[in-house]
Amino acid sequence: MPLLMHLTRLGLILCLLGTVTAVFAQEVSTAQDMAAAMKASLLSEGFQVRMRVTVADAETPHTLKLAVVGQFDGSLARLAMRVISPEAMRNQSIVAQYRNGVHPSAMSHGEHGNAGDLAIDPYKTLFCTQLIPADMFAIWWDWPQQTLGESMHIAGRDCTVVHSRGGTLSGPLREVDSCVDVKGKLSLRTQIFGAEHKVLRTITVEKTMRKEDGTLAARRLTVKAEDGTSSIVEVYDGDEHYRPTAENFSPAK
Repeated sequence: MPLLMHLTRLGLILCLLGTVTAVFAQEVSTAQDMAAAMKASLLSEGFQVRMRVTVADAETPHTLKLAVVGQFDGSLARLAMRVISPEAMRNQSIVAQYRNGVHPSAMSHGEHGNAGDLAIDPYKTLFCTQLIPADMFAIWWDWPQQTLGESMHIAGRDCTVVHSRGGTLSGPLREVDSCVDVKGKLSLRTQIFGAEHKVLRTITVEKTMRKEDGTLAARRLTVKAEDGTSSIVEVYDGDEHYRPTAENFSPAK
C-alpha cells in the first residue's frame, strides 16, 4: 500500500503532508507560479496516513501514534487527526479545516464526542507535540506576496527558496521561507516566522519516498520549535486513494 504524507503542509504535514492530483508547469518562471503549483499539488479527493511522532525533549520525551484522514479540494481542506497510542490518550481527536481567505479553525473532541468537545486555536501545538494544525494546510501558499530567493542543497537535493509574506489573514504568522524541490514538488525545509522576523519553528525533511505519480513525499521530518524542543515525524502506513465520509470529520461516538 503506498505511503503518503501531506506536509508543506505539514504542508504539513501536515505542512504537514501531500497527495498530488495536479502537476507543475514544465517551467516555473515566477514565485507566484510556484506558489500556485504548490497549492495545486496539495489537492486530494482523500487520503489516510499513520505516523509516529517522537517528542525529543530531554525532560519529557514521549512517543505517540496518530491516524490522519484528509481531503483537500479547491474550496475546502479538512483534516481529522486521532491518537492511536499511548492508551491514556487513545481516541482523542482534532478536526481542522481551512478555506482560502478565512482563518483555519479546529475542534478538539474527547474520546466519545461528549462535553469535552471545544474549539481550539489552530495555531497552537496539538497532543503535546510540536505539530500545529494550521501548518498542515500550508496556508502561506495563499498569501499575496511571493518572491523567489536563493538556491540551496538540502538532504541531497537542490531546492529554491520561496519567500511568502502574509497579509491580514496570516494570523500570528508573518513570513514563511520554503525551499522547494521543483521536480519533487516538495518543500525540503520550511521556516515559519512571527513578528519581528522571529523564527517560530523549522520543518526539515530528512527522508523522502516516491508516490504513485513519481513525485516525492516526506517519510521522515523534524519540526523544531523556537524553544529548542522538536518532534520527529515518521510515516509508517498510508493510502493515497482513501475516500473519507462525513463521519471521518465528526466527533467520535
